[in-house]
Amino acid sequence: MPIELRYIKVSELESYIRSEEYSAHGFYPISIPRAISHARNPRSDGTEVALILAYDRDRLVGYLGAIPEKIHLDDQVLKACWFSCMWVLPEYRRAGIAKLLLEEGSAGYNGRVCITNYIPRSKAAFLKNDQFREVGLLRGVRAYLKFDLEHILPRKKKILSFLQPLLWISDHLANLFISLYFKLRYNNLKVDHVFQEVRSIDDDLGKFIHVAMKDSIFKRGADEFRWLFEYPWVLTRKISRLELSKYYFSQCSADFRQWVIRITDTNGSIRGFVILTRHRHELRTPYILCEKDVLPDFFRYIYRLMLKNGVRTLVTHHEDFASEASRHRNAFLYLRSSEYGFMATPAMVELTKGKFGQLFDGDGDGMFT
Repeated sequence: MPIELRYIKVSELESYIRSEEYSAHGFYPISIPRAISHARNPRSDGTEVALILAYDRDRLVGYLGAIPEKIHLDDQVLKACWFSCMWVLPEYRRAGIAKLLLEEGSAGYNGRVCITNYIPRSKAAFLKNDQFREVGLLRGVRAYLKFDLEHILPRKKKILSFLQPLLWISDHLANLFISLYFKLRYNNLKVDHVFQEVRSIDDDLGKFIHVAMKDSIFKRGADEFRWLFEYPWVLTRKISRLELSKYYFSQCSADFRQWVIRITDTNGSIRGFVILTRHRHELRTPYILCEKDVLPDFFRYIYRLMLKNGVRTLVTHHEDFASEASRHRNAFLYLRSSEYGFMATPAMVELTKGKFGQLFDGDGDGMFT
């Protein structure tokens, strides 16, 4: 089966999503918000490949997305990328197309590729034939503040989707009592630091981020964080069922929200910078940059935020903050351990000597989804 590959660069993305080719098939290889966001990636000069399309004659049968990245090694700054959103038509699977996409995508970045935010069943496929190696594993927690059977059970078994209306009713009734109990018991938690939601990063906050990122080879700065929260991939507006059916990854969530928070002490000194995202009733912590002694206060702040905004679940893989949350098991219905992995190509492992430094939930496409 001769498969032809078509390569779309970052600078070509916006013209591609306006083209007839983009809408000529039964599915989209990238959503419009993602394409617009990729086109504004401050770590790209526009020449890097962002999308590889696999064609069987005129039929689009698979694709692989890539996010250009830069890594900092000693005094060098080198181009790299994160793979994101690979998909192949079911009838074309087990034909070597996924392997071809991974090999071609990796070759385009000189083998400097990382992957994260993958589902467990994909792990074996990525590790197959030594194409990738696991290079990091963040251990965290998933803490349930409210019942959320409406979303949990259908994700585990699709056959239960027809029960969603009944599950919604049962969740809603149970959570009325649970919310009242937790609010009466914990809503008056006091915090000693000042937590300010911001929509811009000034020079002082930029300097704090620069120092806090010193142990990461990716070293995100003010420009990268502005991009992360100014060009999200997930929209809050409604999308038609037809549009939703054409793209197989996250693109719409009625409750999606981001919080960008500066933490200062009573003297006004910056003690932390945090980005939080809410998506489908889950609050995640893509980036927590703060000193360890601030974490108990941050937990109290985030717990009050969850109560105020009706968040059902906290998911974090910041190990120190996860330990802090675990100290407060009684503040949740249920708390269990969770893991978040990172993989890289052998070439990337050799280049970095296996030392990736500090890793975050938000690295790669974790911040956007």
